[in-house]
Amino acid sequence: MRFPQVLTNFFGLYTCHLSLISLVILGSSILSLTVGAQAIEPYSLELRSQSLRQKIGHHEQATHNTWPQIKRTQGTQANTWQSNVKYTTATGQLAPHPVIQQQYSKHELSITSHLQTKAIDIQLSAQYRNNHFTQDDQALTFDHSYAAYSIDYTNPTSGTAIATRFGIGSIDRWWGPTWESALILSNNARPIPGLFFDAQSSGAIRTPILNWLGPWSFNTFIGRLESDRDFSNPLFFGARLALAPLRGLEIGLSRTALFGGGDRSASLKTFGKLLLGQDNQADAQPGNQLGAVDISYAFGSKRLGTEVYLEIAGEDEAGGFPAKKFGTLGMAGFYTPAQLAGGSAIHWLFEFANTTAGGLEGNDLPNITYEHHIYTSGYNHYDRSIGAPYGGDIQNFTLATWLVDNQGSSLESSTTGIWLSDIKGQTNPQIDFQRLAVWRKQGCLQAECQLVVDYLDQKSSAGTNMQINQGFGVHLSLSVPF
Repeated sequence: MRFPQVLTNFFGLYTCHLSLISLVILGSSILSLTVGAQAIEPYSLELRSQSLRQKIGHHEQATHNTWPQIKRTQGTQANTWQSNVKYTTATGQLAPHPVIQQQYSKHELSITSHLQTKAIDIQLSAQYRNNHFTQDDQALTFDHSYAAYSIDYTNPTSGTAIATRFGIGSIDRWWGPTWESALILSNNARPIPGLFFDAQSSGAIRTPILNWLGPWSFNTFIGRLESDRDFSNPLFFGARLALAPLRGLEIGLSRTALFGGGDRSASLKTFGKLLLGQDNQADAQPGNQLGAVDISYAFGSKRLGTEVYLEIAGEDEAGGFPAKKFGTLGMAGFYTPAQLAGGSAIHWLFEFANTTAGGLEGNDLPNITYEHHIYTSGYNHYDRSIGAPYGGDIQNFTLATWLVDNQGSSLESSTTGIWLSDIKGQTNPQIDFQRLAVWRKQGCLQAECQLVVDYLDQKSSAGTNMQINQGFGVHLSLSVPF
């Protein structure tokens, strides 16, 4: 039986033994059932900033580091239908900044229509792209299109609510507390089309053994990658469990796996071997998978808050935990001066990532992170990294600050910032480049406009040959509702 025909399991290396938690959650008590759709909001710097302020300012004990987030709806909800058209363009040779503006070609026109009812959330989106930044040459795409059905469970005894969402489509994901270098799953590559299930609780599991775990969220999906690679249309699986055992503390366990494709097996037996970690037998490996653990702690008040975080990922498994480790650590925060109203705040960020396998142990192993001896096309989707945006074997320092001026609606609010990245590559050819981005996003004439000015200073060397590239890039986007 081929795996695409059946989807009955979705637990990874860590979530394999923690899957019992999810079973207890759904079966430990009698639950009442209601429907309530939540719109799937794409990951953005503005939403991430808002989530951090909410987490610290409201002293929430909840999970915040998995995107898209899922929240329980409150009360009745009227049907809504919204549409918009968006045009983005880029001048110069620089691809858009991986965090500030997602864009895959120099010219892109998209039309999106979104329908939301009490239980159903449907979005249809089409993009026309011209002059791609990578070898992906698809002119017409349907990224960010999906259909989802939401159900809320409420425990009548404890009042703990569990919001769940089932769906099909291609949506952006960002797993972990990092702001630039998400090691397992980021929105750097085009979204992967497939089936997904998300769940999030408002409180702890009311059993003596599991109560200490606190509020939790669980996310899983199975999708299909593109055909133009070494093994066409392989399957891509991901699962993540996040826990908030203490106020401000969040722990995440993530797992992804690439398997099947071409003439390679995608059976349930193969998938079972992936779940059990039986995939380190040279050419007999069922697939390529990564595991990660992340931890973050946030503290402060509504006026001033800070979050420190660490994510560690591994290319192989040893003793049930990631081996050949690489990681990201950082600190993010915000300050709200008295003269700024509402949800407005000044944000800042420092982050360091080392994506060289073994780099955390001081034993650098180049050409391993995001690479595989069987799946030679790598941990990519349409030639862009599914994980950290600058790929493997990179050291990346990031300093950034930005002002979010929240005036209510998106057309009245604005974001202004500066983002500096220093990236050094350790493989041949060696690269060393600095990237400075300055941007402004605001409403203008009943539309949402964003301008990004990017400067790149790059040096690359192979042997005794040295190349220096310098230049500016200007990226403009305009989104008009109708």
